[in-house]
Amino acid sequence: MTLAELASDLGLTRARVSQLRADGLIVLRDGQVDKRRTVERLWLYWCPSDGWWDKPVGPVGRELRRLWREEQQKSGIGLEE
Repeated sequence: MTLAELASDLGLTRARVSQLRADGLIVLRDGQVDKRRTVERLWLYWCPSDGWWDKPVGPVGRELRRLWREEQQKSGIGLEE
């Protein structure tokens, strides 16, 4: 997966993906996004804007939403409020 494909998958602009990469939240390996490590880092450190929850997303975005919802259920904290 390329950075452009990740931007599309997450419903983000390429500029936002570049910023997340500069922040160390997107990991590249051999020029491609390391999905496992990127999902781990985004899940732990990225706090998407409210509008992100309503955007169509691809598999990586759905995985992140699933992880956050599981954590939300465990902790009782509302992520989308």
